[in-house]
This record gives sequence, C-alpha cells and structure tokens, in this order.
Amino acid sequence: METTMYNSTGTGTMDMSSKMMHMTFFWGSHVDILFSGWPGDHGVGMYLLALLLVFLASFLVECCSYAPVARPRQGIFHRGLTSTVLVVLRTGLSYLVMLAVMSFNVGVLIVAIAGHGVGFLVFGSGFVPKLSPVNVGVQPGDQQTAVPPMKC
Repeated sequence: METTMYNSTGTGTMDMSSKMMHMTFFWGSHVDILFSGWPGDHGVGMYLLALLLVFLASFLVECCSYAPVARPRQGIFHRGLTSTVLVVLRTGLSYLVMLAVMSFNVGVLIVAIAGHGVGFLVFGSGFVPKLSPVNVGVQPGDQQTAVPPMKC
C-alpha cells in the first residue's frame, strides 16, 4: 500500500508497509537491534541471543575500562599500543551498546545497564580481588597504569 505523505516542501511519497522505528520505549521480542531484520521476527530464542550479546558488549566495555595496560617496566611503545587498542575496543563496543539501546526496547536497556553493572562489580569495584586491576600482574613495588577513564 503506497500512501502519499507530504513533507515540508509539499511533495513526497512514503511506503506505509515498511517498518517504522519506535520512538518510545516498548516491551516485546519483535525488534530490530543493530541490523535490519535481526533478531526481527525470528522468535524469542534469537531475541534472547541478541540480549546476551548486548549484555556481553556492555560487560566488555567495563573490562576494557579497568584492564591493566602494562607494567611500567615494559617499554613506552608497548604501553602506548596496548592502551590505544583497549581504548579503540572500548569506544567501539560503547557505540554498539548505544546503538542497541536506541532500538527503544526495554529489555535491551535493562541488559545493557546490567552488563555495565556486573562488569564494574567484577573489574572495577575490587569485589573480585583476582580480577581487580589492583592485583592483576602487579609485582610488589610496581606502579600500575590503566586505560584513561571515559569522559563525557
């Protein structure tokens, strides 16, 4: 069905059978996240897989944020290259999570927030001492360098 819709110049057409993007938050498993048709109408299993991937992406953002870059005894080139790779990875994953949340699906929003929360609990809070940046790969007397914090 094709309907004529007039824009500000008074001309134009719009195909009304195409999917419209939600402009308010909604519940439901029929949603496109990041790619057209994914998970779409492929069922609840694909929706849950998409939610798991969004959770993992936001969890990895926190992992990259609190990962120790290198010990100070290593060369400046190695530290610089490692920190650059981690910042690029963190930034790319952050944008993917942001775009997923822009699907306006409440489930996606909840798992993105949960992934950041669990990631901070594991990597940033010191609650899990073996994975906390305070203790990873640091010898007594070493100073630790980390990825610079994200700034808004």
